[in-house]
Formats: sequence, structure tokens, C-alpha cells
Amino acid sequence: MVKQFLIKGLLLIVLVCCGDCTYAKRNIPAKPTAIKVQWADKLVGDYSFKNKWDYPEGVYRNTFGQLVCDGICPEGIEQMLDNAGRIYPDSLRTYYTLVDTIHQYHSFVSSTSAPEWAGTDYIEADTLLQAKPGALTTFRCHTLCNAATHSSLYLSIVGGWCYAEIKYNSIMPTGKGTSGPTIYVCTSGSFVLDKAYWARGIMKADFSLSFAPAPGSSHKIYWKGRIYCKMVAQ
Repeated sequence: MVKQFLIKGLLLIVLVCCGDCTYAKRNIPAKPTAIKVQWADKLVGDYSFKNKWDYPEGVYRNTFGQLVCDGICPEGIEQMLDNAGRIYPDSLRTYYTLVDTIHQYHSFVSSTSAPEWAGTDYIEADTLLQAKPGALTTFRCHTLCNAATHSSLYLSIVGGWCYAEIKYNSIMPTGKGTSGPTIYVCTSGSFVLDKAYWARGIMKADFSLSFAPAPGSSHKIYWKGRIYCKMVAQ
């Protein structure tokens, strides 16, 4: 009798848990909601961020006025520095063929409640098949992470619709092993593109998007901002 009671109790627990799991899965979208792209003849707003630039991450100017790399750097460049951290005169040309010191102009400004996000100034084009308003267009881009930012916004423009998701790669140990990034899919929002700039191969956009929370969380996720990104044809 006791054994049967325990078995029935365990079955009840399993059924309740499975019911909760089914409910959770049913309420978490598997794919992002399609957001209709709005076309503007002239998109207004502050896009002055596109005139700002930085050196690549890890590149800074030393006390001698030289641009040097500190962090993840090309192998062998440390041998080109003296004890004070100055590049030897006869190594300058070789050093700057290895270390990228190009000006990187900002292409992104935003605010978000995504986890482990401390800001980013860049969004990078992935693909472009066609860039004509009203045409069957496919364009993909994503924001760049850095040492303090581990959430990235991924955007796909397909046939006049925007699909968005956030990929979150936490650096915090979970004790559950590595299982890949956490994905937050877009559920609603707005996405506006400047028609004239799009025709010139430039994504000038204003967006405000909401995302489904992670399973078991009530933390609301939003991402809003502006984009000024040159599209790369393939």
C-alpha cells in the first residue's frame, strides 16, 4: 500500500512538472515576430554619432605618443618594444603592418536592458543581396561585443520585414556546462528605415524592440536606438 502511494505521488509530481514545462514552452516564442519595416522619406533624429571614432580595442597612445597594442596582440610585437614600452625606431614600419590602428567610425547608438551589456558603438554588416526599397531584400547585421558587453543584437531585413533576436553569451559560470548562447526573440516593436539612404547602400534606421524573457524569468528585455551602417554587397 505504501509503495503504491509513493508511486502515485511520484507520477503526480511528474505530471505537474511536465504540465509546467508544456506551459512554459507554449508561452515562449521559438522564432522572432516579423516587424513590418516602415520607410521614411527623410529619417530625422541625432545621427552625429557616425562622426565619432575610436581606435580598435586594445590600441592606445603611450607616453611617447606612439600607438601601441595592449591585450590580444599579434605575436612577436613585444620584441619590438624597449623596456620603457617605446617602439624601436627601426621596428616602426613592421610594427604598424601587424597592429591595426585604423579609425573605426561609430555606427550604432542605443540603450537596452539585455544582460551583461555595458554599451557598444558598432554594428557590423553580414550580408546584402539587394538594397532597393520595395524589392525582395535580404540584409543581416549584428552589434559587436567587447570585454564588458556580452549581449549582441542580430537583425535580418527580409522582403520588407525585420526579424530581431539577442544572443547572450554569459561569462559567468552556471555550473551546468556550456550549452551555447541564450536567445531572446523579438515579440513586438517598430523599425524605420530611411528610403534614400537604403538605396545608396547605407542602413540609416531608428528602432524600438521588445523581446521575450528567458525561460523562468520575468525580466523584460528591450532594445532601442539608431543605426548608421554601410552595407557590404556580396
